[in-house]
Order: sequence, then C-alpha cells, then structure tokens
Amino acid sequence: MADEPSNSELWRLITDMRVDIGQRLDQLVRRDVYDARETARDRAMEALAKDVKEIEDDREKEADRRASDRRLIFTALIAPVIMLAVTIYLASQGV
Repeated sequence: MADEPSNSELWRLITDMRVDIGQRLDQLVRRDVYDARETARDRAMEALAKDVKEIEDDREKEADRRASDRRLIFTALIAPVIMLAVTIYLASQGV
C-alpha cells in the first residue's frame, strides 16, 4: 500500500496532465488556418515562378536583340568598308 499514490497525488497528476495537454493543443494549428497558409504559399510560389519565367524570356529576347544588332553592324558598317576596299583595289589594278 505504501507504493501506491494517494488520491490527492493522483488528482495532482491528472491536473498536471490536463494542463500539459492543453498547452500542447494550444500549439497546434487549426486545419482551416493551415490550409489557408498552404494556399497562400502556393500562390506566392506560382507568382515567383511566373516572375522567373518572365525574366528568362526577357533575357532570351535581349540575347536575340544583341545578335540582330551584331548582324546589323556587320551589314551596315563592315560590309560596305570591305566593298569600298575591294573597289579601290580593283580601281588601282585598272579593272
């Protein structure tokens, strides 16, 4: 009988367990709040993915624009200079 807890000790243990369970339940998030947070996070991730895709598309367009600029520079500047040099050379040769 000496090893068994008294009624007051049992009551104190039960009360302590109730308080502990109550504190643990207070730390849990309700399902609707969790779902709302998940939905908001998913929307934010989709928006970020969309922004990244737009940036990648802009960079690709910029690279295409630079390539067309290089072609334009070649056709507008370098090709006429080469043609002029060839014309001068041919003129000097008497052709």
